[in-house]
Amino acid sequence: MTTWAQRSVPEIVTSWRPRYDEKWRNWIRESYGRYASTDDATHCHGVRDFAIIAGDSGAPELCALIALYGLTLAKTENERNGFDSHIRIVTVGMGMEYYVNPPSGLGVPPGDYHEREKWHLDRPAWVAWREHKLQDFGGDRKSAAEASVRLACIHAGILVGDAELTFESLCDPLLWRQSKQQSE
Repeated sequence: MTTWAQRSVPEIVTSWRPRYDEKWRNWIRESYGRYASTDDATHCHGVRDFAIIAGDSGAPELCALIALYGLTLAKTENERNGFDSHIRIVTVGMGMEYYVNPPSGLGVPPGDYHEREKWHLDRPAWVAWREHKLQDFGGDRKSAAEASVRLACIHAGILVGDAELTFESLCDPLLWRQSKQQSE
């Protein structure tokens, strides 16, 4: 079994089976509307939603890929910090990053996840991990995020297709469309 956050994207396609209930599906449907928006701020909000969705439903690798794309969209320090915090949760979980001066007691305050100066990152390990994950997408962050969002939407029944779900079919957006119940 692969260790936490170390699966390849093709492996995630075959092994990740989130159990989305109706509340999750509604959130994913709303988030997909934001993600597909042509308004930059709304699109960025949808990207952030999907980083959370992927991370919270057991795909930290996809969370990081989506957040990496989000960093290219961030126009404010607050937006950048939000995407950095999603990535930081993954890097901390993999042991690539640690809190420099941990407080005694309950652990790291959640707000500190977006304060870069409070963390030490093993940058070479992070860059190697990131580049390895992006290689399936020719290094393109947007393509990686779009495939990740598409996979979450397929599992939630928001998108359907006539093709078998494989990594190759996932990467072809022409094979997937909104389900009839979602587009009504």
